[in-house]
This record gives sequence, C-alpha cells and structure tokens, in this order.
Amino acid sequence: MIKESGIDILQTTTTRVTLSKGLLSIFDKNGSSFIIHTNEDSYCSEGVVKGCAGGSRGACSMIYPL
Repeated sequence: MIKESGIDILQTTTTRVTLSKGLLSIFDKNGSSFIIHTNEDSYCSEGVVKGCAGGSRGACSMIYPL
C-alpha cells in the first residue's frame, strides 16, 4: 500500500521481461507500458475480467525505444 502522502518506493526484480531483443523484450514495435493499480491484484483465475487487475489506475507510463 502506498503511504498517505502518495509517495512510496518499490524495488523489484523479475525474469519475466528483458531489455534485450527477444520474446520478453519491453522494446517491441509498438512500445510497452506499465500500470500501477490502486488496489491489490486479485489474480482472477477466469482470465481477463473487469476489476481483476486491482481497481482503477493510480499511475501509468509508456516505454518507447529510442
């Protein structure tokens, strides 16, 4: 949960994406993005269902290769 001030720090490591070329690269033809939802992700087993991602979007950003 983000502090009441609205400022927090997240540090994480993953093997699910890469900056290198390939299937898991975030630098694909149409760019990539990340979204921070306002609620905890519920990981719905039914697949993509409205509301399962964790509520409304609190912040987001697009990533494009230079």
